[in-house]
Amino acid sequence: MALNQKLSAALSIILSVLLLFNRIPSTVGHGEGGHEEGGTELDCSSYINTIDLPSGKIEYVSDATTISFRMSSTKNDGYLSLGFSENGMMDGSEVVVGDDEGVSLYSLIGHTARKIVDETKQAALSDESFLQDDNGSVLEFRKLLDDGTDNNKVIDGNGKNILIWSIGYTNNIFVGHGTNRGSIPLTLTPCSKGGKATELTYEEKNTKNLFLVHGIFAIVAFAVCMPIAIAAVTARSLFMKDGLWFKIHSFTMGLASAITIALFTMSVYSVNQKGSSHFHNAHGIIGLIITLALTIHVVFAVMRPSSHLSPKSAHDTDYDTTEEAGTIEKDENLEDEEKVEKTLLRIVWERVHRLLGLVIVIAGFYQIHSGLVIYKDLYATKDYIMIFWIVTGVLLSILAGVIFYSKKK
Repeated sequence: MALNQKLSAALSIILSVLLLFNRIPSTVGHGEGGHEEGGTELDCSSYINTIDLPSGKIEYVSDATTISFRMSSTKNDGYLSLGFSENGMMDGSEVVVGDDEGVSLYSLIGHTARKIVDETKQAALSDESFLQDDNGSVLEFRKLLDDGTDNNKVIDGNGKNILIWSIGYTNNIFVGHGTNRGSIPLTLTPCSKGGKATELTYEEKNTKNLFLVHGIFAIVAFAVCMPIAIAAVTARSLFMKDGLWFKIHSFTMGLASAITIALFTMSVYSVNQKGSSHFHNAHGIIGLIITLALTIHVVFAVMRPSSHLSPKSAHDTDYDTTEEAGTIEKDENLEDEEKVEKTLLRIVWERVHRLLGLVIVIAGFYQIHSGLVIYKDLYATKDYIMIFWIVTGVLLSILAGVIFYSKKK
């Protein structure tokens, strides 16, 4: 089977696995989205819009300047939190928290909360209350859509927003909420008597499964395939027969590229599904850059210029002939690469090719590390960062040993 056919088959398998995981039901995860159930004539003096949660309900109504919420939960010993986010994530958002100390506005920095001390911002809240009894917990408040302060998180009263919510393990917000939280795309319109009530059902989508598959394949691409590809080139003296080093290098780099494109496509799809903005953080931006850089890198490799030998050898060491025929040429009589007189274009190409490849690998390792951090924070899972670096360190040590052996041989 030709190399391009193998890569096409690999890409098809990867996409099939990703789509399969996208259909697997999930009982826990960072759920997003909802669907409209129907509507009735509005009574703007009451909460007329509802969002059903797995263990509670969010009710709300808005007008031209304010929005009022009532969030209820069957859990009677955990805080309730409700707010808006620009991208569906916690970082950079402001939320209203009800706990055993009352109701306050908090800013979220990373995955920690800080109580806002600005009295003007706190004054944007009114009619706030938080009650807990044997029946559960209830948080109520009214908030200005625009509090008029600097760096104000304006809520669009006539457009699309993303609502974020959480139910805490305890009444201490700093203890956390685990997976009992979500984000919901929410389109607001001022209440009017002639309008329609909206009923949404919170849907727990299996983004945890997608995130997990995304991470596994990222590890395969950047922590396995690309290091092997680099080692095959660097230690090619051990794999010269039938151009084996070139075949290993081409296949592993091609597979890494196919995986990267597949993962990028599914990432964009996932973000669209949950209504978030694209490339809003370092992980997303670097992922985009890596995808573009790797595409350029592969095209650049296919278009490599030929190298030429000096009269010291009668053969061309250019590995540009067809793999299918098994005729990738090489000069087995060359004692070292110094006998190859390369064109300036070839020299520049090789240096750029190696440098770009190294940058992509380093960026890929950063993406894996930051992705593991995000995965742990989003889904309150075990910390796999140390395990990843230990296993990766062992693999890289083995490859380094192979390279060292090839240089000594």
